[in-house]
Amino acid sequence: LIPAQAFAERIVSIEKNLPTEKEKLVQVFSDLQVYPQVLPKNIKSSIIVNEEENISKMTFKFKIITVDADIKYYSTSPDIVILEVVSGDLKGTTLTGELTDIENFQGSKGTNVKTDLDLKISWYLSLVAAFISDENIESMLDSSLEQFSIYANNPQPAKIIEKEPEETCFLVWCW
Repeated sequence: LIPAQAFAERIVSIEKNLPTEKEKLVQVFSDLQVYPQVLPKNIKSSIIVNEEENISKMTFKFKIITVDADIKYYSTSPDIVILEVVSGDLKGTTLTGELTDIENFQGSKGTNVKTDLDLKISWYLSLVAAFISDENIESMLDSSLEQFSIYANNPQPAKIIEKEPEETCFLVWCW
């Protein structure tokens, strides 16, 4: 018997209005290399491994857990953006955003973003994820969208990333 790739699955959705033009958000969402600058507390690195298919190897850090995954960005229409995990412990996870222009939001153009996270988790990550509520995930999505909006309105030049000391890891715990 071969164990299933994903042991646990959850779907979490949020909707948020952001004071950022849709085109600016799409530009930042599609640039996987800037994700560590947008979300520095949670994304340690993002290195493009396949430019043609827009796939990046990302390292995520959540408190004591470090997860490596290959992330693919694509769009099925000008209003739909998708991030798909194509390898790693979150393989099969998708984050889909539907973006709609808001003509007069807080005095200027804005964007309504409907986000669906279809989270697929390996068996050992599911042990840790069992203690994370949907409300925590919704809050993380909400604050992440805020950070993307802030970055899109005020992009920063790329930072030079120094090599960090090697970590020792056992399963998903690193120190």
